[in-house]
Order: sequence, then structure tokens, then C-alpha cells
Amino acid sequence: MTVLVDTSVLGDYLRGKVSAAQVLEGVRADGPVHASEITRLEVLAGIWHVRIDPPLSTTGRLGT
Repeated sequence: MTVLVDTSVLGDYLRGKVSAAQVLEGVRADGPVHASEITRLEVLAGIWHVRIDPPLSTTGRLGT
């Protein structure tokens, strides 16, 4: 059986939640696990948001 993983499950897994890891390990035993392009982009956007400092205001960057 092929499984499509939702962003919330994948996000919980990436945050180290045991319950999400157990779910993914359980379905992996049954067949391939996939994520949609939308899920991939949502995860990347979340990682980008967490890893980047908040943007400076335009006036702060220009020093005015």
C-alpha cells in the first residue's frame, strides 16, 4: 500500500514527536511513503521561517 503523508504528520516527525515517528514507521512497513509537492513546499517554508531572522524594516536596513 502506498501512503501519502500530510504536512502535520511530517512536521511532527521532524520535531521529534514519538507518536508521529511510530505512525510513519508503521506505514513504512506496508509500502512506500510519499509526500505531495505542496507538503514539501510547506515543510521548506516552515524550515525557512524558523531558521531565518525576522526581516529588518526598510528604514532599519537603510539606516535612516
